[in-house]
Amino acid sequence: MDDTPALLCPHCGYDLRMLAGHTCPQCGGSVGEPAMGCFMLPWPRRREIGRLRALGQTFWVITRRPRSVCQAVAQPLDLQDALRFRLTVVWLVWLSLLVSLLAQAAFNMDAAASLFNGSDGLVLPIARLLVIVAAWPLLYAISGVQTYWFHPRHLTIEQQNRAVVLSYYACAPLLWLVPGLPLLMLGLSYLSWRITGRTPALDFTGIALAIGGIVLIAVAFGEFWGVSLLMARRAARRGSLGLSAMAVAMPGCWLVLTILCLLGPPLMGAMTWAMIETL
Repeated sequence: MDDTPALLCPHCGYDLRMLAGHTCPQCGGSVGEPAMGCFMLPWPRRREIGRLRALGQTFWVITRRPRSVCQAVAQPLDLQDALRFRLTVVWLVWLSLLVSLLAQAAFNMDAAASLFNGSDGLVLPIARLLVIVAAWPLLYAISGVQTYWFHPRHLTIEQQNRAVVLSYYACAPLLWLVPGLPLLMLGLSYLSWRITGRTPALDFTGIALAIGGIVLIAVAFGEFWGVSLLMARRAARRGSLGLSAMAVAMPGCWLVLTILCLLGPPLMGAMTWAMIETL
């Protein structure tokens, strides 16, 4: 056997480096050009084609051609490339949320201004600060939850490593949040401005913007969930029982992480203040 990196059958994980034909000798699966690892993810080639173009192309192939992406598990994958892609997605989504919240604060158009502002007007600024602080670790945690199901014991260590690396790219659909979050906040702010104004009216522009944002947010998490399940079935070769558990557990993990990230800072602050008061 030569020293080149293993080229694995995407169906069973058999090493195909010495293969002469186009059929895996172990499972009988077709190993034509796509299955022989010729599919290349655009993101690792970002220095050649440009970072923005590589990001857009990777987002496109993962959301529109996820089955082809799963074939990439047949070839060596770089963990650092996958982690940088995940980090890029998280930063872009967080920055879109930050800009949206700062724009709301600058123009003082809050969806709940008339309901939750106290006499000192501190409720909404504190809420914004809490969301900004909690959003980054929340997004980072959510974008990596799916990797837990990508190292089943029936795979070799090399197969598990490749499947886990590929699983980090499953967070690409979260980029739908980049336009989705600002649209939702813009719609809510516009509705608030109309309702709290002197001529309150139900404005369909604000409703359309809010609905558009909600749809994009739903698409982001729906595609993230679907792509993760497809990759787990094809790249990690998870069975029906494992996929069923993953389908239920992933949204549950998102909910638990959201609660912990949103409630964690206030609880820690309250405990710290209580400890200082007792001194």
